[in-house]
Amino acid sequence: MREVHACAPDVLQVTLTAGNGPAWQSGKWTVTRANSAQIAVRSVHRDSVAVGAPDYQIGFGKPYRDDVLNVDHRIYLALAEPIGNLEILRIQGPQGTNILLPFNDRYLETPAIHLNQAGYNPHATRRYAYISGWMGDGGSLPLTRFPATAEILDDSRAVIGTAPITERSAMDPEAGGEVKQIDLSSVTPAEKTTFRLRIPGVGVSWPTSVSQASALHSFYIVTRGLFHNRWAGDLKPQFTEWSRPPDYHHVYTGELADFVKLFPADTPRTAERRLTGGYHDAGDFEQRPMSTVVPQLLMRALELNAKPFTDRQLNIPESGNGIPDLLDEALWGVVPWEQLQESDGGVRLGVQSNRHPWGFYLANEDPLPYWTFSRDANTSARAAGIFAQAARLVSPYDKARSAALKQRAVKAWSYADANQAGNGGRLYAAGELYRLTGLQIYKDAFERVWRSIGPYGAFNEFAPYQLSQSDYKTGKRSMSDYVEAYIAASPASEIKTVAVTWFTKYADEALKRMETEHAYRNPRPAKYPMDWGQGTTMVRFLDTVIARMQLGGLSPQQKQQYFDALSLAADYVLGANPAGLVYITGLGSRPVEEPLHLDSLVFIKRGKGPMPGIPVFGPTATAPKAAYTLPVVAAFYPAFAQRPEAFRYADVRSVPHFNEFSVWETQAPEVELFAILLGAPL
Repeated sequence: MREVHACAPDVLQVTLTAGNGPAWQSGKWTVTRANSAQIAVRSVHRDSVAVGAPDYQIGFGKPYRDDVLNVDHRIYLALAEPIGNLEILRIQGPQGTNILLPFNDRYLETPAIHLNQAGYNPHATRRYAYISGWMGDGGSLPLTRFPATAEILDDSRAVIGTAPITERSAMDPEAGGEVKQIDLSSVTPAEKTTFRLRIPGVGVSWPTSVSQASALHSFYIVTRGLFHNRWAGDLKPQFTEWSRPPDYHHVYTGELADFVKLFPADTPRTAERRLTGGYHDAGDFEQRPMSTVVPQLLMRALELNAKPFTDRQLNIPESGNGIPDLLDEALWGVVPWEQLQESDGGVRLGVQSNRHPWGFYLANEDPLPYWTFSRDANTSARAAGIFAQAARLVSPYDKARSAALKQRAVKAWSYADANQAGNGGRLYAAGELYRLTGLQIYKDAFERVWRSIGPYGAFNEFAPYQLSQSDYKTGKRSMSDYVEAYIAASPASEIKTVAVTWFTKYADEALKRMETEHAYRNPRPAKYPMDWGQGTTMVRFLDTVIARMQLGGLSPQQKQQYFDALSLAADYVLGANPAGLVYITGLGSRPVEEPLHLDSLVFIKRGKGPMPGIPVFGPTATAPKAAYTLPVVAAFYPAFAQRPEAFRYADVRSVPHFNEFSVWETQAPEVELFAILLGAPL
């Protein structure tokens, strides 16, 4: 027996593991009060899901099995009457199950309440908790017996307020049924205190807060996740409990031009070079052109509001150098593209090996060889953009570093321009160089590309959400901030007028989606499935909100609406979602615990748990079909396709669709989100 909770006044959830789920469900269950009176059990339902794949040894090529699983069986007992507020229950069931449960609805948590477990943002004016549940083959949790009011309890479990429980959705397909909500906007921010929501007769929520400390903690953990994932990062004990030596992978010079391919194993190992920057891509160690977005997103957060970011804020090796730590982290993401730039200015696509990692081991123990990809015009254009942007931002702190980056930006632009880079990358590079240098040649180049795209410039080939992998091949579509530098340098231009119109349109559409397309507020378009992080990394759909905030000229009400949208997106990933999970390791009471991240899986075996700050992809709409994923898919009951979309997830390392991540799709966007939320609306 792992857990027992009440999910409704007349529903108990008993979570059992390492046994026979069908036998537990089909056998006789009894629930007896302290006075020996029995509560009749009307029906028994089950939701079974894998919760870990523990059979693996540490080391390159060491054996592991993906068909040995820990499986939780959540047994739902629908009772003939409510439990009450205070009771001692004897719960007996098949296979010798015998549980004595001291039930107190002021102390026993209930999984029916879903809220931000890491703490709500104090600058947001919209904060919600949600109530719903899904009982496997029992369907939606009935909410008819729930009271109309929830209580707010302080740390001593004293009542400090009340809040109405209202209808949010009669039927939300992602949650599998009815959803109620609790408006927490009236809760006063308070530092160093937490609170819980109590639903009389059911139980209390996981602890939460409304505080600047919680905003800072979330930012710290998520951004430190990037630090933990550094390529060649020196994870010394003074910087992290998850310590290991630096990972100096062997990198040779190759000329493969397709970054989605692996190198042939017999590729010559010649012209070895040292790469000491950037990030491991995900559950493996390559670096590809998509990772150029990592420093871009971090610098965007700095551009929006630099005030909250200071030196010594993140306890990284660069702390104490006089530069804000967030900018130092961005610069770490710039470094590999400097090292992959050749004398003609061209920047290579990244580095890759001849295979993905074999087994589970620390990054510094990786024996695989890596080779550089060939030079690429689109990657060179994006590199020119991040070099120029970084040169401008670091200039107040380090003039020499700024000058070197400027020189690299100019050379990368020359290569990209001469080799027909795509329009998107050219806009980014020319705009940033124009803002950095003020030179007419870059202004003219930006405007020339803008006009060539179409009557609306960048918005004729625009990505209203963050780029997909194919965009890094073609270089055609523009991200929101590809035009921001030009507008900052030419604030009275016609291009700004066009950008304001389009960004406002897209941003306001995102706000509308947030409110109307999902019971659990988030900006993902309903037509987009929960695949590869689209169901968890919500800031990917708020690019234009951030862009519109950057352009300025907003009323206080508009600023607050946009900030609230970002805050609600953070609430969702931090537990205010149908499953009530935090999809980032190391945050909240119910975080994911088995990410497909090699360093983390080693530390899990050593008893430390996963590295904090790793965001996983989460639920997926389509069942994985690779052989190594099939045991996990088979363990679901009800079957995968019969489950609401938000419950098509298992916290298991062996399914990349669920528990892998990527530094560019999930990790950097989450850092951007929590960095922006560190400051008040401007």
